[in-house]
Parts: sequence; structure tokens; C-alpha cells
Amino acid sequence: MMIKIGTFVIVLLIWAGAACEPENVEQDSSGGSGMSTWSWVSAPSIERGQFGTQYVVGTLKYNSSRQLNYAQVSCQVMLNNVQIADVLDNTSGLQPNSAWRFNAILLENVSSYDDIRCQASGF
Repeated sequence: MMIKIGTFVIVLLIWAGAACEPENVEQDSSGGSGMSTWSWVSAPSIERGQFGTQYVVGTLKYNSSRQLNYAQVSCQVMLNNVQIADVLDNTSGLQPNSAWRFNAILLENVSSYDDIRCQASGF
């Protein structure tokens, strides 16, 4: 019985993913191309919180007339073209043509970096 339930869950996840029609974009902090749905209001950077915790923060503008039920941004912190950390933040109910300030906690202590590359998506 367990195999049948597991198979059902996998099929359900595949079906749900196919119906979502995600809007994916990639953008690095240097301002590359491909941002028709998203644009930077403030480029990603690393900030330190009150208790010393580090965060990747930035503000993305969602440039569409359609509401997103779910949106996420994943970022890779780079040093000499090598990924040294990665983060993820998400939100729900993103309104059309609105800005979203993301705040993703860094689990690694980053003392030096030269780029932050982010990808945003939503459905």
C-alpha cells in the first residue's frame, strides 16, 4: 500500500508542477539581460543583522499585470567565480507591478565575495 501512495504523491507533484507555468528569470547583480518580468530596484547585497546574522537582501520589481500566488528568489554568493554560499527566500500573493524586498538568511559566514547571482520565479 505504501508504494501506491508514494506513486500517487509523485504523480500529483508532477501534474501540479506542469499546471503552474512558472515565470523564470535570471539576473546577476551586475545587471545582465533577461529581466522582462523582473527588474532590480536595489541590487542584492549582504547585510548583517542585529545579532550578527548575515542576510542577502535586495528588492525586485515584478513587472506583470498578473498576480503571483507564489514567488521565490534564489541567490548564489560568488568569490572568484566559485559559489561559496546560496540562499532562498519566498513570498505569496505578489501583486501585479509591485516591488518585493527579499531577506534571505545566510547559513555560512561570508567575509568576502565579488558577485551575487539571483534567479527569480513564480506562479
